[in-house]
Amino acid sequence: MPLTVTNLEADPAYAGCLAIAREQEIRACSFWPILGRLDHPMATLALYYRHPRGPSELEHFLLPSVLDLAGLAIKNKRSDERIRFLAHHDDLTGLPNRMRFLQELSLALARAARSGHQVGLLFLDLDRFKEINDTLGHHVGDAVLREVANRLRANVREVDMVARLGGDEFVVMAEDFSDSTVLSGIARKLTEQIALPMVIDQQDCHLTASIGISTYPDDGDNIPALIRSADIAMYRVKEGGRNSHQFFDGRDIGIEAS
Repeated sequence: MPLTVTNLEADPAYAGCLAIAREQEIRACSFWPILGRLDHPMATLALYYRHPRGPSELEHFLLPSVLDLAGLAIKNKRSDERIRFLAHHDDLTGLPNRMRFLQELSLALARAARSGHQVGLLFLDLDRFKEINDTLGHHVGDAVLREVANRLRANVREVDMVARLGGDEFVVMAEDFSDSTVLSGIARKLTEQIALPMVIDQQDCHLTASIGISTYPDDGDNIPALIRSADIAMYRVKEGGRNSHQFFDGRDIGIEAS
């Protein structure tokens, strides 16, 4: 049923907007909710009248069909937007997904090739994340991943891109940096932030991360080579004790990550 105000002048609840109503020659109004699943309100259809009155019989007859059609249109629009979002974003964390990351990395490398600038990749893998899933459950693991994503977003520069590649693997793409110390600073900040305690579902979760860093064009002049270099550097950190970062060393080119 609609909320109806048959005479704005006589309703003290609308005293604050009478000047605007008079200017627009509005004397009455009715508000019709557009409902979604489980009668959850999605929007409101408002009708304004130039004379004091309520909805007519014809309006009562026609508007339920109008509201149903409006609700269907809104749901379809939201579904389309959700599909488009999920095509390029990770459903769990809301971060850009692998596909979006690869698209943006391709564009970044093209820009760098024209300008002569560098592009940095920080390949981040959570240390012993499987133990959290195994001991505390996947619902806690999912919450940890969301918290990690939030910490990553909050601790990179505005020009940097954070993406989730899948599982417990994340990546930061950095442009517009003067030298490698900028990348070191980002990596150090991220490992420090991830190592801070987390309380998830009343459970204390302690986590660290290993980060491997590669730069274009020194460590690879194409996407597969650049990612592989960062991955190798990350596994070097794992071998060295985890919870740190390391740049790719060309002498490790023969090492296969496992």
